[in-house]
Amino acid sequence: MNEGPVNNTDRAAESAADYIEELLDAADLDGDIDYGVTQGRPFVELPGGDCAQLIGRHGEGIDALQMLTRLAVRASGFKDVPGVVLDIDGYRDAQRQGLFAEAKEALDRVRETGEPVVLRPMNPFERAAVHSRVAEEEGFTSESAGLPPMRSVVVSRETSDGAVR
Repeated sequence: MNEGPVNNTDRAAESAADYIEELLDAADLDGDIDYGVTQGRPFVELPGGDCAQLIGRHGEGIDALQMLTRLAVRASGFKDVPGVVLDIDGYRDAQRQGLFAEAKEALDRVRETGEPVVLRPMNPFERAAVHSRVAEEEGFTSESAGLPPMRSVVVSRETSDGAVR
């Protein structure tokens, strides 16, 4: 059955899934692998099973595995494709919900004080989730500040002329 044209992002997702499958085989771990494209980015999801242990403490394992997967996909020739997103056992979705709550708290503080709020240092995934949540609120803006690994998000009000305050 033909589901439409296959593009580079689709092939990058398949390449990422193949890489993860090889790693799981090498580690003698069992798990299903789902993959595809969401919001223009290749994603690979491991719904659970033995793979949940790969998340690691504070997500360090999943972050490292995602970085290795991104590097492998780029080395396979997919240099023009956005970075692969890896999720294991719904960890990223739960993390995203927590980040949305953190962004809401920052928005509430900016509403109360009128002063910009600087959030804790975050990785790119975390910052993107916060920026996404802040973008939903009219009259507020966010920007990344600092250098990795201490890069954080600053949430502030927009002035009436659209400038950041």
